[in-house]
Amino acid sequence: MSGDSSASKSLLWMTAGLFVGLGTLVGGGFYMAYRVFPVFVARATPDNRTVRTPAGDFRVENPGQIGPGLPVYPQASLLMPVEHGHPTTSPPLPTDMVSTNYYASDSRSLVDSWYRDHLSPEFVRQDAGQDPLPDILRDAQVSPEDVAFLGERGDQVRIVVLALEPNGTRISLLRFSKETSKEATKDSSKESN
Repeated sequence: MSGDSSASKSLLWMTAGLFVGLGTLVGGGFYMAYRVFPVFVARATPDNRTVRTPAGDFRVENPGQIGPGLPVYPQASLLMPVEHGHPTTSPPLPTDMVSTNYYASDSRSLVDSWYRDHLSPEFVRQDAGQDPLPDILRDAQVSPEDVAFLGERGDQVRIVVLALEPNGTRISLLRFSKETSKEATKDSSKESN
């Protein structure tokens, strides 16, 4: 009789241990979920185009709004757009201009060399300080002190601008059509008269 009693007590303790172990695992899982999931909450900005997460900020675009479609320097990090756009004193930009800005901690000469190797032959390089600056670069408000790669295919204009920053290089990727650039130039000349 005592053999059956000790076996049933062992079975009872093993069953109790199993339930306590499972309860601890499930309870620990719920506690971790309660503590960890709020960290992964994504919040949208007021314009609903940028999602901010602890892992980083993501820009949400519709298929028709995808960036300029140019190669991005590998060590570059995306700069979030300014909420209010360009200052009111600047001349009007082409209305369909799509621009994306990046920052690289590498020197402009290193970034320049990378883009020389990775852009197609249709891109023409404009050196910093090169005079005269082509009209299309002036329309896009590219500074004469910046290095620019200008690519034109039909009505489509694509520009890679490399600007000096205190500790690296600012890379601007631009895309717009020639027709809207001409319209913006005409509108600005009418306003100045």
